[in-house]
Amino acid sequence: MKKLIIVYIVLGLSNLFSLSNDRFIENDYQILNNENFYFKPDSVNTNPIIKDEETTIIDHGRIIIKKVSLPITKKFTELTLTISLKSNGDSWDKTGSCFIIPKESVINMINVSQGKNTLPKFPIDTEDFDGIIPAKDYLPPIEIMRFFTPFGVGYFNNYEQVKELKPIYVHSWADSVVWQTDVTDYLPLLEGEFYLGFFVDTWNKGGYLVSADIRVKESQIKGDKKQKLWIYPLLNTVNYHAQNIPDLFARHDIETSVTIPLKVKSLHINYISTGHGGYTTGDEFNTKENLIYLNNQQIFSVSPWKTDCHAYRHFNPTAGVWSDTLTYHGKLINERIASSDYARSGWAPGSDSKPYKIKLNDIYFNKKDPLSVFRFSIPKANPTYKETIDGKEETRFNCWLVSAVLIGEY
Repeated sequence: MKKLIIVYIVLGLSNLFSLSNDRFIENDYQILNNENFYFKPDSVNTNPIIKDEETTIIDHGRIIIKKVSLPITKKFTELTLTISLKSNGDSWDKTGSCFIIPKESVINMINVSQGKNTLPKFPIDTEDFDGIIPAKDYLPPIEIMRFFTPFGVGYFNNYEQVKELKPIYVHSWADSVVWQTDVTDYLPLLEGEFYLGFFVDTWNKGGYLVSADIRVKESQIKGDKKQKLWIYPLLNTVNYHAQNIPDLFARHDIETSVTIPLKVKSLHINYISTGHGGYTTGDEFNTKENLIYLNNQQIFSVSPWKTDCHAYRHFNPTAGVWSDTLTYHGKLINERIASSDYARSGWAPGSDSKPYKIKLNDIYFNKKDPLSVFRFSIPKANPTYKETIDGKEETRFNCWLVSAVLIGEY
């Protein structure tokens, strides 16, 4: 009798797992297939290059925009974005970004690059950094993944100097790096026909090769209702438009406002922030507090900092390597430290940067006034400046790449 009970329990668990696995039908849709991102200012006009019916190339080869068509699902749906990258000659760590061009934005990246429109001016005249917040007929790009190229992944693996500097704990250099993130929050924008953009801030003629796909998982369970989402981009300082270095947080906060529909509830912000400035006192290597205010009340504080950068060493064959003297159990030892190992402001060479999900409490909203004012602040951010070293003037650049998207449910 006991044996029969055990059999029934096992069969019951098996059926439960089967139901769970059968909940979704999954389909993968390829967006990019080893597309080359490069920088060729001499041979590539700033106007868009129409590679084919679906592919537009702008910014001298650093931005590729794809016209994408994905199914419009009927039941609960989950979306996953996967991006893989390998060097095609660039040996440096660069910012990368995947973004959606909002359908309702009359002014957008494509028609601006065609000269048909211009980006709306930033409210402060002294700041030449246009198009980073919403304005009349304009919404900034909605960032759905931020990633960072490692030092020379794939392309430089067999260089003699790289072989000599390979640490013992790295069995072999990776051929590519792969990032994956849940983009279900953006479901209404990632179905039907839309424009999906990819940016890699390379300054190299070879650049990088990038592939990308989106996995669509639709529930097959009757009554499993599809999500109804409201999405509004608040801010995006990633310089897709080749604006000035975005160091404006060093001088003032950035403020933007939105009228939130009364029927929208369960609001949250997806917030991505990474600091840059690759020298000793630069914002890349020093923690800086990020603050967000809603209607003059502080709702969020974080100091983006990534301490596990050494875990990405096998993606970084061309990272600079130095010998560092450390004390371990009272003994002095010499250890090779790679530049990719050092902790950074929210990122590492070869990592992506997941968004902070900030839930918004109703107490922050003024019930009598539907207009909500958001303010973003990095009080101790450094400006970009020039410094004379050994009689030579050098630019010390600093910037914070920040994107924020407001998301709610109907």
